[in-house]
Amino acid sequence: MAIQNHRKNEKQDQQQRLDRELRLKPDQNLELNPGQRSGQRSGQKPAQNPDKNLHSPGHRLTRGALAKAAGVKAETVRYYENIGLMPPPERSAKGYRLYGQSQQQRLIFIRRAKELGFDATKTRALLAMIDGEADCGEAQAMAQINIAAIDEKIADLGKMRAALTAMAAACTGTNSPVCPIIERLMES
Repeated sequence: MAIQNHRKNEKQDQQQRLDRELRLKPDQNLELNPGQRSGQRSGQKPAQNPDKNLHSPGHRLTRGALAKAAGVKAETVRYYENIGLMPPPERSAKGYRLYGQSQQQRLIFIRRAKELGFDATKTRALLAMIDGEADCGEAQAMAQINIAAIDEKIADLGKMRAALTAMAAACTGTNSPVCPIIERLMES
């Protein structure tokens, strides 16, 4: 167990060092291998619409730095890439994944959509609006569906609160061998 924790800490330290080393300033030049993207085998064509911000001067982030900047974990970025919410990143000549400003904005958008209750399918549809494939009416309809689901949850929480309030009022709070809250929970 101690060995696993030590290896995990070494791996985290290594990732942090890598993040610091690869965090580039806008005036630095970075060699990109433009024909190869993450998950792309040699001989495959590059993606149709590569992120243009990566080819202009600007900041580049590793997966860990991107995750930190967007307020998520690196595993979350990997998951979003695997399910297609995030496009595969460009890679440096040395094979490091590098993310630009538009990918950071997209990741923040995905995080916010999740916080508002949109699942991956609905988030993908919202992202289609950004990519120019949907209209605002679809976003409004999805928002209305989420509002209805939230209202339903609020109603359920209100019922739970009323039931707990009644149980708490019936309890004397003393060291009695019989507790109305426990008995009520044990009822079938």
